Amino acid sequence: MRVSCLFLVLTSCTYTLSDDALDVALVGRAPAFGQPIALVESSHYEWTGNSSRIIRLGNEQVLVWGEESFGGLYKATLISLVSGQIRELSRGERGNFAIADRAIFVYGGQHTHVQVIESTDLLSGREFDFPDGCDVVAGKSGNVFYCQLMDSNTIPQLHLVSLDPPFERSVTGYFSAPKIDDSERYLSALDSPVSQTIFSFTGGADYYLDSSASVDLDGQSRTLFLCGVGTGLVFSSFDQTRRQILDNDCYYLCDSSPDWLLYLSSSAVKRVARDGAAEPSIVAGYNTTHYLGGVWPGCLCCTTPVAQPVYDAVEGWLGDWRFMTRGRSPAFSRDFSRLRWLEYAATSNRSGQLRSAAIGGEPLRLAYNVTKFEELEDGRVLALANAPFAGQQNRLIAIDEQHRTAVAVAEDVQDYLRIPDSNDVLVWHEIVNGKYELYRVAIPPPTK
Repeated sequence: MRVSCLFLVLTSCTYTLSDDALDVALVGRAPAFGQPIALVESSHYEWTGNSSRIIRLGNEQVLVWGEESFGGLYKATLISLVSGQIRELSRGERGNFAIADRAIFVYGGQHTHVQVIESTDLLSGREFDFPDGCDVVAGKSGNVFYCQLMDSNTIPQLHLVSLDPPFERSVTGYFSAPKIDDSERYLSALDSPVSQTIFSFTGGADYYLDSSASVDLDGQSRTLFLCGVGTGLVFSSFDQTRRQILDNDCYYLCDSSPDWLLYLSSSAVKRVARDGAAEPSIVAGYNTTHYLGGVWPGCLCCTTPVAQPVYDAVEGWLGDWRFMTRGRSPAFSRDFSRLRWLEYAATSNRSGQLRSAAIGGEPLRLAYNVTKFEELEDGRVLALANAPFAGQQNRLIAIDEQHRTAVAVAEDVQDYLRIPDSNDVLVWHEIVNGKYELYRVAIPPPTK
């Protein structure tokens, strides 16, 4: 295998992937950091991982992370990406946090008290009280939430709340698998072994389905997909006046994107357009026993390697295609036409070789020692690479699979988060042991 460069070179650059060995060559430099947003300590940083996120409170974007106790998160640290101001928010005794894109819910107590934080002054904008102890689950934006009591000593209750327009309701009964739809207008929940209900958050009509099959809702168009043995794949309006069977063979729904739905049949992994306008198409067929061991999100499955697994690295399968030999973190592209994963990831920090392949095809080697990656809106892949350990060699890159190029976004960074509603990222840069500067960095545009 020809290696055209060493990743230990500290200059940022543009990489070109060759057509044969698919190794990487370095050219150019990345921009230097500007002014830091804030200085943070490692006691806050160490727990971040997938738990930290950037949200909007009022007119400001805020980074939220915190410190953990054995009972869970007990204090959240909030940093404004505009002013750099650092504030701390305590969850209080026996309380907890639910964090959404535009609100933080602080709740707890024997009789649940919920405070809704919607501005950077951290004052409670709205408060709610429920007569029982329950857990708060918020919609993605935080405009709606539900609080469910499942105590065997009391009558079960499901409390639904909308902030805008203001609306509250409580329903009595044993409900399982409640799920808020992306539009935050409806919630679906199983109400018996053979039926489920679609509840409205706005005071509109509820809908009842004589099926316990897995469901995917589109609250904006009031349409849904049902998938299950004996049901098949059904595209229907909420009130069932429009109903179309798209496939007689559907086990359950595995994954979804804004435009596509992925599901498992008895012999294939298939996808179907979310508008129900086209026939389903096969993504990958299978006749193996791999799926008997369970299914990952995305209709993927894993098996333990012959050798004892190290650091939880496993084999990965999509249908009959073994795409991963000892890796982790498989993820589809948005249109489910490609799969990306970390190969050779049996490492102490879970880093691996980032690979990408069309379904069933030969993989591209995109980057080495990657700890984290995601797809950008323009189709490129953002990856924290060259990170076998935390150090100055760590590099954030944006990879264009179509043109076989990658451009450096930032050097010497230990972590990153996408900043919503922008083309920027927030990066962590260690200045001394245990102290980090936070920088806002723009992702360079794709090559034309």
